[in-house]
Amino acid sequence: MAAATGNWLGRLLHRHSDGAASPKSAAAGTPPLGSLDGATPPAAPASAPASGTGTPAGPTPNGTPALHGTDHPAAAQQQQQQQQQQQQQQQQKHLYSSSSELMAAASAIVQRVLSSLGRSSVDITGEGLAATKSRRTSDWSLDLTESDLYGVGADTELFIHSHSIEKLREYLERYGIWQHALSKGFYNLQVLVDLSNPYSHRCILQGEHAKLTAPAKLLEIVMHRATDVTQLRCSAAEVAGPGQQLFVSALHEMSKERPLDLSVVEWLVLQNPAEAFKPNRRRLPDQEYPGLGCLANMNRLLVEVAQQNHRDALINAPAHFHNAYLYGIKGGYIYGNPQMEGAFRTLHADVADDIEKHGLADVTYAILYGRLRATATGGPVKWVPEDQLYPISDRIRAYFKSAPYQQLKTQATIAPPPGESRPGIFHIAWEDDATASSNDPLEPVSLVQAVQHYLMLKAKPPAPL
Repeated sequence: MAAATGNWLGRLLHRHSDGAASPKSAAAGTPPLGSLDGATPPAAPASAPASGTGTPAGPTPNGTPALHGTDHPAAAQQQQQQQQQQQQQQQQKHLYSSSSELMAAASAIVQRVLSSLGRSSVDITGEGLAATKSRRTSDWSLDLTESDLYGVGADTELFIHSHSIEKLREYLERYGIWQHALSKGFYNLQVLVDLSNPYSHRCILQGEHAKLTAPAKLLEIVMHRATDVTQLRCSAAEVAGPGQQLFVSALHEMSKERPLDLSVVEWLVLQNPAEAFKPNRRRLPDQEYPGLGCLANMNRLLVEVAQQNHRDALINAPAHFHNAYLYGIKGGYIYGNPQMEGAFRTLHADVADDIEKHGLADVTYAILYGRLRATATGGPVKWVPEDQLYPISDRIRAYFKSAPYQQLKTQATIAPPPGESRPGIFHIAWEDDATASSNDPLEPVSLVQAVQHYLMLKAKPPAPL
């Protein structure tokens, strides 16, 4: 680690000494590397001329420099030598002063970094470096760890900082996924992990099959732990309505009590590369092979492991309707945004007959390609991913049961009056041609916006005859 730190410091000092700016250009208004508060490092002063009788006074009429105080050639030569020595001494002083200023500036920079990381101070001036020399004479210790430079988990050997490869295999066996893969004809199963990204870890289950020429991926999951609201999709919502604002505010309030601890599922694939798609098992968006057929087992594994590790919740942001359907309708996940939860439940009720008639894959593709319509306006409705949570801790469960959440959810859940057919807030325009969505005069809206438009039109008094 000391060598890596030395390379980092060397690059910092080199860029600091030759005036190189940070990767963001000076035109962007960013301070140069080595200046955290925008103040540029002190520049080395220009060499001052030596004082005394040897100071050049300008050319004589014949073009040769004249020296004040003497006209004797030997004396002039002696004066020149003395002047050169004085200039060299002065330059050495300035060089030492400049180097000291650079080291002091670099020390201030590292002190700022360490302070922001909650670390103790460290001296990287000449005296400090001599005092902190490491065991190997070629290395220098700045009391910086890999976690300081690259983030927590840079040197971890555990998946999301909690699970070894042996433990991951134990989980797969305990929840029947390992045995399920064997029953499908796979053998020589192997668990692989990629921990190269300090924030996001990848776990893969691969195996061999008689139909395949090389080991194939059966399971892939990418996860990270989130302890801050800014690490979630809700913090950058496209439309921050009352429901999204309630969700973000609730998470902020929870984090004041103690930091959040959330397991975020970025990507999950369960597939059978030895099988092909069939007419009754259509390819879903982002699918390369048919499913492995053990999603319920995997969901149970994720939930129970999160419970064992005292997480607040499991989180995902479904990229497509079928993901939200499998997690929300079948898996017990709930949208953190109460308006999105109500709108999603309304959408599912409106397209339930379509799923029964056309299948989940066709309904998902219809939504993906702009065929979902808001009945109130006839305009297209787009799918906007938002955070779904599987609540684990008491404080997350309490949020979903709170009166503000339930009120906003109920307002966005449009149910038909008793004995009447559905109002049909959403419908799929199956007969639209392929260019209908691109030529539509109305801008696409989200599910939440479509429901809000419906409620506004419903509340508007009828126009007089």
